[in-house]
Amino acid sequence: MYINEIVSNDSVLGLCLFILMFMLTLESVAIPAIVNSKLGVAGLFYVLGFFQAIVVIFLVIYLKET
Repeated sequence: MYINEIVSNDSVLGLCLFILMFMLTLESVAIPAIVNSKLGVAGLFYVLGFFQAIVVIFLVIYLKET
């Protein structure tokens, strides 16, 4: 929803959607590797939580107030 409000060009919106789908593909490939490693299921949640914390910090800094 936020991307549609700040992007006026269709090619930029397409690039944003490509990045989103690419990152989802990387996540689906990485999850079995993390679960089967020494980290296990608990490590998977720690890794995902760590990335969520980074995203929250990024959004607090760069997200414009609407």
